Amino acid sequence: MKKISPIAMLMIISFMLSSMAFSQFNPTAADLGVGMTYTAAELSTINPVTPADSKGMLYDNGPFVTNPGGGAGGADFSFLESPNTTLGFGAQLGSGNRMADDFDVPAGGWVIDSIIVFCYQTGSTTTSTITAVNLQIWDGEPGTAGATVIWGDATTNIMQSTFWSNCYRGSNLTATDRPIMHNTAGTTALSLDEGTYWVDYQFNGTLGSGPWAPPITIPAQLETGNALQYTTTAGAWGPALDNGSGLQQGMPFLIYGTGAVPPTLNPPTNLAATVDGQDVSLTWDAPVSTTEELIYDDGVSTGGYYYPGFTMSSRMSPAGACKVLKLKYYTSYDGTHTQFAPRVFNWLGTTPGTTILYETTADAVNDDWMEVDISAQNILVNEDFMVGFGYLFDSVYMGFNSIDNGRSWDYDNTAGSWAAWNETYFIRAIVEYTDGSVVELVPVNTPPSTTLTQEQMVYHPKGVNITHSVPPVANFGSRALLGYNAYREGTKLNSSVIANLFYDDLDVAPGTYDYTVTAVYDEGESVPAGPVEVTIYGVSVNEPGQQAIQVYPNPTSGFINLKSDDQITGIELVSFSGKKVYSNLNVNNTTARVNVSTYPSGIYLVKVTTAQGVSTVKITVTH
Repeated sequence: MKKISPIAMLMIISFMLSSMAFSQFNPTAADLGVGMTYTAAELSTINPVTPADSKGMLYDNGPFVTNPGGGAGGADFSFLESPNTTLGFGAQLGSGNRMADDFDVPAGGWVIDSIIVFCYQTGSTTTSTITAVNLQIWDGEPGTAGATVIWGDATTNIMQSTFWSNCYRGSNLTATDRPIMHNTAGTTALSLDEGTYWVDYQFNGTLGSGPWAPPITIPAQLETGNALQYTTTAGAWGPALDNGSGLQQGMPFLIYGTGAVPPTLNPPTNLAATVDGQDVSLTWDAPVSTTEELIYDDGVSTGGYYYPGFTMSSRMSPAGACKVLKLKYYTSYDGTHTQFAPRVFNWLGTTPGTTILYETTADAVNDDWMEVDISAQNILVNEDFMVGFGYLFDSVYMGFNSIDNGRSWDYDNTAGSWAAWNETYFIRAIVEYTDGSVVELVPVNTPPSTTLTQEQMVYHPKGVNITHSVPPVANFGSRALLGYNAYREGTKLNSSVIANLFYDDLDVAPGTYDYTVTAVYDEGESVPAGPVEVTIYGVSVNEPGQQAIQVYPNPTSGFINLKSDDQITGIELVSFSGKKVYSNLNVNNTTARVNVSTYPSGIYLVKVTTAQGVSTVKITVTH
């Protein structure tokens, strides 16, 4: 074996120790005591701030709980999944290491009053050892040209509170030596306009190990984000890479405050919970489907067009099959005539179609938005469609601006042909969906644009070989339903958005809990449905050797048989969507039989009432 020189050995040891300060490995490096312990005098120089009440949550960058209730003593657990080996990334004030991740602020901006970040110190108890958090906001990716710190600094302690998050971090569900702390950083007077920002932060604590920042952790997903780490050894920012897989990780954090959060994202309906021993089954219905306004303009027209012989039109892209309820136009006029011709055309995949689905006449209003109600026409579409403003009189104009939104087209009424146009027409549509996938939008504030002068109301130039310079812009008001989140006592249970209308919370520790469910849209999360209260007594009716009630066969295609040690007084059968499909409240026997052969295949909940209470058993019907 080749010998290593003393100088080389010192270099290797130095490199290993510096690396351990950047990320905590599993299993050995975690307990090497890397980091710094501060004296009481040093800690006294870090000024605490007065806690303040936080407002609503604006942003959640991702989860770290992988096993709700799966840790020691029924605590939650954040499980390190192989081949990943990094338990936590170094974010130690004493070592000068920092973590950063990005977030997007929507139109309207945010006023942020607190940001919650997470860390742990190996070997701590569930009493927090964290003494400081400092935090900065960047207007671009840290370390890149032009990116600057626009709020905060790297020295001021802005920690308002710190406590155990009820979650352990580790690679063994019995581990308790890395309790993750929930740390609130107060962000007084932090206002951000629409845009992409980065938050960077570091911690201090009283123990020798860390503090370490646990990454976003999602079962079966090894790469979880685009976080960065600053290390004093490198003297630069770099990707936060897991030491095992080499894949980049994200950092969990929460942002609280007030801002342009959609106020009426509809929640799920009819939330219900049933208990089977220590398993809780939640069911709910989709949000009520109502209407959406399709908006592709910025609300500020700079002129008005009239176009003899043509229909100026805008392409509409609904989220799914829908009924067209209303057409909207920004109009103006300067004479005695006020009429124009609203029209609806089909769409042929890449260009507008020439089939007129509906046309009528309507009277323009002067310098304002107006609506044409066509709901009685029952116009149903399952793809894009065109809404047009047809020319009737020179004195009637439709609003436009010079921005190309990729959606404007002109229809030659005589030739029956289309040509693209590279400005934005102020045309909208209101549609009603049929499948519950999109819910009602907040009525969009569409005040009149600046009053158009006579000079701004002009003849539309004829386009020659005009093409769109951009792809069609997305709907300014799109709120597609992505799925659902389920919560127990305010803690999210699912690691990815739930696509179904049910969720099972398994092996819940004895106790009484409130459950809620929210709907998740591409613009945010709804208010919660619920809560529903559930009590777990700790003994499952299906646990071998302790069954008080037997339900068999399971699965079944014909009958189910029920047998109980106690007199059965009632039986109810509930589908997993929450619909009661069978009820018999006068059984008065220790055995019973129910015919399920006519019910659709699926999962059902059998609720059995005896003198001892109500027990629920899950069965599967197959055909």
